Amino acid sequence: MTNKELEKLILCLQEGGAEGAAFDVLYESTYRMLYSISLGILKDYSLAEDALQETYIRLLSGIGNYRMGNNAYGYLVSICRNVCYNILRKRREETLVDIADNEALFGDYRIEESSLYRTEITSYLDVLSEEERQIVLLKVYGGYKHKEIAQAIGKPIGTVLWLYRRAVGKMKSMLSEEEDTEIQQKASQSKKGKRR
Repeated sequence: MTNKELEKLILCLQEGGAEGAAFDVLYESTYRMLYSISLGILKDYSLAEDALQETYIRLLSGIGNYRMGNNAYGYLVSICRNVCYNILRKRREETLVDIADNEALFGDYRIEESSLYRTEITSYLDVLSEEERQIVLLKVYGGYKHKEIAQAIGKPIGTVLWLYRRAVGKMKSMLSEEEDTEIQQKASQSKKGKRR
């Protein structure tokens, strides 16, 4: 969806006409991008879903604040980022409860395999800058083209391509380091086995 098409939907929402249909189209066109941004900032799937919901609530409640002719994608991304930063700020203020110390309260806590997989993915994303992480998530999880990502975050396409390649390079480097470490561990284990 182009920026102009998105602006038409926002205008329709501002005027109050066909609100349900306009919102449905706007949501279907933007939720993957906004979810990817939320996930990149919050690094938590359920918090990213909460942020996505809050982003659309804020968009609708402040729809009159948008001025036509501005970057509609940039407007949505700004709302989403602000929501995510507010969530992070609130989380820092909360007192954390250690589950291991409160087993009677929480019961037997087991990590599911999918949770471990998500943690592994998150560790690869942690080596990236926020901007790189955002671009990778928009590309991989959101399914957006580089041109669409450039438009959404307000950067030239060349910069987006460069940041994406650099991010992929960082993650490949991290993966190869882990593979090298694993190979060295296996080699040292096999040497210990031969000595016995």
